[in-house]
Amino acid sequence: MIIDGPLNSFFFGTARRCEQMLVRPLHIVEKQREYGGKAYTYRELVLVDKPIKAKDYIHSVVTGGKKLKEFYQRPQYFTLGNEYFSRANDGDPEIGESRNRRIIKIMHEDFQNYYRENFRTVAYQWSFGTTPIVDFKIMALEPLFGQEAETSLNEHFEIVHFLPEQVLSNEGILKLVRSYSKKNEIISIKDWLDLKPTASPIMRLMFKERPNDLPQTLHLVTIMTTKEGKELRDTVTLNLE
Repeated sequence: MIIDGPLNSFFFGTARRCEQMLVRPLHIVEKQREYGGKAYTYRELVLVDKPIKAKDYIHSVVTGGKKLKEFYQRPQYFTLGNEYFSRANDGDPEIGESRNRRIIKIMHEDFQNYYRENFRTVAYQWSFGTTPIVDFKIMALEPLFGQEAETSLNEHFEIVHFLPEQVLSNEGILKLVRSYSKKNEIISIKDWLDLKPTASPIMRLMFKERPNDLPQTLHLVTIMTTKEGKELRDTVTLNLE
């Protein structure tokens, strides 16, 4: 659904039920590009494929419908991921557009308000989750932070980014519970769960501090539980320094 606003903005809203969840281990690298005879340095998110510092590790939790993994298991997963999230649906019947119109309008107005002072023409396109999440846990299969294996490490992680940069809740009706204006504010897992959130299409977390007892190989398990009682999990293997 597309909503056209008075400030030359276009909000593309796509509701999506959470049927699958996966974790992408990421970090930021600096690259160079030549343009007009000059070299420019830029930063890019890439998959972890070698040992990296624990402070640089980004734990990216991705949720979506029944074809989520089909898209993200391909080599060009960043491009295909954007394609996936911009599609109307992935074959999974979702709640009707007329029911979504109210929350899309609220999200669009919230987005506009953030940019009102220095506004340009902006197209804001992303999916938003409709499935309520009641529990979320990250644990390691090895002892970490002085804790036994397979115990919650939530207090050692913090959420640094959501996509879209808004959080909804769904207790029979979709509500905006965290506005776009807070997009640069870090939030704890506990405070996020207290919002009674729906599954964000992408949620990125980082360690709050470096573990002093890092094993040579670390297995991080992520478990997300929906209100319907469905438990989604994924495991990543890391070599952190």
